Amino acid sequence: MDYQQLLINSIFNQQGGNSSALEIYQNNYVENAINALSISFPTLLGIIGEPDFRKIAFRYAKQFPKSSFDWAEFGTSLSEFLQQEEMFENLPYLSEIADFDWRRLWIERAPDETFSADSFALLQQYPPSELRFRPAAGLQKVEYFFPIDTFYDFCQLDDQNSEQKQTLLLSLKKAINDAIKQPHLRSFVLWRHQAKAQFEVHSPLYCNAFDKLLDDASVEEVLATLEKSPEQMHHWLQSVIAKRQVVAIEKRSTSADE
Repeated sequence: MDYQQLLINSIFNQQGGNSSALEIYQNNYVENAINALSISFPTLLGIIGEPDFRKIAFRYAKQFPKSSFDWAEFGTSLSEFLQQEEMFENLPYLSEIADFDWRRLWIERAPDETFSADSFALLQQYPPSELRFRPAAGLQKVEYFFPIDTFYDFCQLDDQNSEQKQTLLLSLKKAINDAIKQPHLRSFVLWRHQAKAQFEVHSPLYCNAFDKLLDDASVEEVLATLEKSPEQMHHWLQSVIAKRQVVAIEKRSTSADE
């Protein structure tokens, strides 16, 4: 039996009114939940505004009670919750925004990976089939139907940039309509650099290289995805090193090593 869920249900669904003590606890619980979610999901908060965000947080808190001491873990099911709730079915992009915020949160909580420039000298000592790229902390690829990057950019603008914000809003509305009418997935790469979550949109070609890298393939296998375009291979390599999406070159472990 889920005793925590039972307790939360009892607190939220009192018959004949709540006692003052329970009202205080309920209010504190809800406010803590709203505060925790607002920190974890800043893009979602910026897009829908505080009044609607509070409604979402209240409904979520009733359905998914806090199960960890760390409030940062409280939003683990928010994306799924938004996807399943009927009241949000006309806003299908909310669940993707929540997923994006959640990934960024945990990337920023990940331990740093130290960049090792010296390790790239291994490329002169061993064949690329025996080497691997060490990815940056939190490096991952994710696909979204909606323009998550534009949602994020919109939320970064303050009210002093009202004209720019209005222009971006028009672009955002068009992008949402296009995503609904002609849905297709766009690939995003996320990673941690300088204690902050970074992200960018990538072409399918570059994403093939990232897929191989994240699958722990050899340097040779990763670069083979780009071999038909040496110029793009050179650009990709320069980019992943400069942006610290790759932090080192390492020898691959073999069965003999194990």
